[in-house]
Amino acid sequence: MKYWAFLSYSHTDKKWGDWLHKALETYRVPRRLVGKESRDGKIPERLFPIFRDREELPVSADLGANINEALRESRYLIVICSPRSAQSRWVGEEIKTFKKLGREDRILALIVDGEPNASDGKPGFKIEDECFHEAMRYRMVDGEVSEIRSEPIAADAREGKDGKTNAKLKLLAGLLGVNYDDLKRREQERRLKRARMIAAASVALIAIFAALSVAFFFNARAARRARDEARATLSRSDFLQALRSIDEGKDFDALAQLARSLRFNPNNQAARCRLATLLIYRNYPTSVLVLKHDAVVQSAQFSPDGKKIMAVALDNAVRVWDAETGALVGNPMRHNVYVRSAQFSPDTTKVATVSEDKTVWIWDAQNGSLVTSIKHDQRVWSVQFSPDGKLLLTASPNRAGLEKVQLWDADSGMAVGKPLSAGCAQFSPDGKRIATGSEDGTAQIWDVKTGEALTGPMKHDGSIHSVEFSPNGKRILTVWVAEGGNGWAARAWDAGTGRPVGEVMKHPDDVIVSAHFSPNSKRVVTAIACLRLNSAGMVGR
Repeated sequence: MKYWAFLSYSHTDKKWGDWLHKALETYRVPRRLVGKESRDGKIPERLFPIFRDREELPVSADLGANINEALRESRYLIVICSPRSAQSRWVGEEIKTFKKLGREDRILALIVDGEPNASDGKPGFKIEDECFHEAMRYRMVDGEVSEIRSEPIAADAREGKDGKTNAKLKLLAGLLGVNYDDLKRREQERRLKRARMIAAASVALIAIFAALSVAFFFNARAARRARDEARATLSRSDFLQALRSIDEGKDFDALAQLARSLRFNPNNQAARCRLATLLIYRNYPTSVLVLKHDAVVQSAQFSPDGKKIMAVALDNAVRVWDAETGALVGNPMRHNVYVRSAQFSPDTTKVATVSEDKTVWIWDAQNGSLVTSIKHDQRVWSVQFSPDGKLLLTASPNRAGLEKVQLWDADSGMAVGKPLSAGCAQFSPDGKRIATGSEDGTAQIWDVKTGEALTGPMKHDGSIHSVEFSPNGKRILTVWVAEGGNGWAARAWDAGTGRPVGEVMKHPDDVIVSAHFSPNSKRVVTAIACLRLNSAGMVGR
């Protein structure tokens, strides 16, 4: 026969039909049963195919030829029993047709809902609960349903009864013609075997993962060891570089190298100790205030009392700031042109500025307001307050022989005395003298009150660029550029006699940007060398 079984059910029980159809066709018969003889021949590996009447036929139709043919070609009829199928005309017709084929003993029932024989007045149930169709409850005689009762073989899938799994096995036992208990035992053995195989596979996988984990652990440890060794090597390298930097006096470089060494290896005790030593026994400048400007700042200075900071920027403005808080003091002192220089008065109450429009401006340092201005007939290069703050000294160098140094009253802006022919000048520390230097190579010292020369001319072989008193007022320092391309030079002079002190400090290949006395007036520092005054011997660079 073509089909192992024909599934008969009500359309409303379709989900049960789908489940049973799949469960039967996909069931693998236990290997020990395959090939054994049964009433239907040798037991196959699978019960395939199973015919399923998927849809109910129209009420007015007879069973189709394909249905009748399928019933004839089916070894068994499985009826899915429920109150719906018990009332189904076509379920009844399929049962009757199968019985007429003489296969009444090959009808199997799967109870999914309702109660069998409830229509017999079974206590606790209603007639409507009946799940067996009348054609199943009674035998067929002469092609008609008789009054002789029939006891169909039923598997009960309801909860509390066989359940779906055991109900399926009961149906399979009936289809295969084997003992249910034997099939169930073999199914349990198969499940146990499958479970053992799964367990063995799981153990194998666990072992593999364990081996991989161990390998990963050792590889990771080796990788960490290699990484740590590399970091330790880098740490030692940076530490050695730091030692060289310390020997060369490059403490800031050493700090960076020690920090990098400890970043590579925080446990580098030598680097820790050396870093601690540098930090404890050295003083390093740190930023206390940041004074923001909108333009490039070209110079900045503290006030004489240290309470204010003045900055000159390229936006043609001079600003004063509070040195403690960083707050702006007063309004910016704005100019129409470039500001060359600015200086506080000794008492910090005023600011003198020099701009490119040939003007010296006097400002109130507290509020930034203009006090007075002093016009010149040529560009002014420098301005200086006298030590008592009463006078101003301006210098205007000029390559056309029109140099001018002039004293001014700091309050009124009026000229004091006659101008001197010089391009650079400076007050003595006591404010009683002025030292000047000119383009013609002459330096001289003058009395502030009388305007008389106190020394004879101090001759140089080139144009003088700067002149400065020593802190004790006993000497002056001049810087000039020698004629004939012989380079720059500096020299100290006795401020009382005008006589030279020591040798000329020559810089034939360099430009001297600035030169100043040491605080004890015994040494001079230029842009590139530090020399002893009396011997002009080089002591440092």
